[in-house]
Amino acid sequence: MTPLVTTTEARVWGTSNSWSLERSGRSGEGQLCRVDLEITGDPKTGFHLVVAPEGFFAADTWHETQDQALAEAGAAFGVRPDDWRTEPR
Repeated sequence: MTPLVTTTEARVWGTSNSWSLERSGRSGEGQLCRVDLEITGDPKTGFHLVVAPEGFFAADTWHETQDQALAEAGAAFGVRPDDWRTEPR
């Protein structure tokens, strides 16, 4: 499958190697930063939503379907289905 990609902004709390989208007891206002998102995978092995906030390590979540990965991105980042574009490898 050709990966889907988009970019958004989100407030991130933590350090470069330990971050969260939730304040979760952390002090400060967090850091508003660019977040690159990518959905890659296939129906046989599932789909990964890769989350890469600028200045922080990338993390991912696994989803059984592409629609579930799109829904997770929408819930976590407010990204709409028409915000995505294909990214040839």
